Amino acid sequence: MQKAFKVTLIPNHSQEILINKSIGCARFVYNHFLALKQELYLTEQKILNITEFKKRSYVKHTKNYPAL
Repeated sequence: MQKAFKVTLIPNHSQEILINKSIGCARFVYNHFLALKQELYLTEQKILNITEFKKRSYVKHTKNYPAL
């Protein structure tokens, strides 16, 4: 028998801001690497794997994008 729990989250204003910032940063990073992956495939017919993603450090990008 499986059980399920329904939970409703009601964050306060500062928590909403933090949640939205976190989601925005995750969306930005995902879209950034998706564009990079598509660009490399179109130009070099190369597919990036997880090790090549790890080589491209987020530290480099935080200088250009201080919101991260």
